[in-house]
Parts: sequence; structure tokens; C-alpha cells
Amino acid sequence: MESLICACFDRVRRDRPDEVAIHALSEGRTLTFTEIDRQAGLLKRSLDEARLERGLPVAVLVGNHPIFFPLLLACLRSGFIVL
Repeated sequence: MESLICACFDRVRRDRPDEVAIHALSEGRTLTFTEIDRQAGLLKRSLDEARLERGLPVAVLVGNHPIFFPLLLACLRSGFIVL
């Protein structure tokens, strides 16, 4: 079952792939929807390679960092319950 967050993100990414989605002011960079999707894909592959059971709860503790949203997407796309 696809999460609503992932479905909404994918719709916006299709409509505006090169639009800035995250302004990481502390790092002096931005991330587009396409860049977030690419990072999420890499993280999802790593999670899938770990062969963790789908449906497990996971805690995402990264603080205020631009990797948060790609990591959230990767966890949801891998079938985890994000706490």
C-alpha cells in the first residue's frame, strides 16, 4: 500500500521536477524534487539490501537536516512505519 506522503510527493515531482523543494540555508544549498527522489532511491536500496521486515516501526532521528525528507520517503517506500 502506497503512503499518502509518497503519492503526493510523486505527483509534485512529476509536475515540477526541477523546482526547489528544500532550502538548506545552514548548508548553503537547495534540493529539487528530482534530487530528493534520487536520494530517497539510494537510501531505499540500502534499506532493502538490509532485508529488514516490512511493517517494522523505525525512528528517524536526524534533526533539522536536508536528508530528513529523502530518508522519510525511503522508509515509507520500503514499507516501514515511521515514528
